[in-house]
Amino acid sequence: MLGDTSREVLEFIASLDSGAPALLVPPASGFASEDRCISIYLLEIKLPTSPVTRALKGLSISMRYLVTTFAEEEAVAHDFLEEILKAVWLNKDYQLELVPPPESLWLALDVPPRPCIIIEAYREISFAEDEIQVVTKDLILEQNLKV
Repeated sequence: MLGDTSREVLEFIASLDSGAPALLVPPASGFASEDRCISIYLLEIKLPTSPVTRALKGLSISMRYLVTTFAEEEAVAHDFLEEILKAVWLNKDYQLELVPPPESLWLALDVPPRPCIIIEAYREISFAEDEIQVVTKDLILEQNLKV
C-alpha cells in the first residue's frame, strides 16, 4: 500500500536521530506544532522517468516527498537537512533530487520558500489475479458500409 512507503520514508528519516521529530505533514503544519521538526510531505505519485513496460501483474510507481526542516536557529535546521541529505545519498532505496520546487508550491502551502530536498521512493503495486481481465477471444470488428 502507498501508506507503507510513506511510513518507511518516515521511519528512515526518524532513525537518523537528529533530535527533531519527523512528521508526515505539510511544512506549515509541522512548523506550527514544534519548535524544531522535519516535515515529510508527499508531493506526487507518478510513473518513473525511465521507460516502463506495463506488466499484467503490477505497476511501478515513483513517490516524491518534499523534505524540509525547521528549528529556532536556522543553522540547526540546515544541519538536519545535511544529515538527511547524506543518509539518502548513501541509501540505495531512495533517489535524491536537489532541484528546488517551483514558487507556486510554496504559495500553495502558504510557506515562504526554504531549503529542502526531494526524496524519490519506488513502489511496486501488485494486482490480484481476479483484478486482471485478460482477453481470451479474437477481436472482431464489424463495419457497416453504405455504398
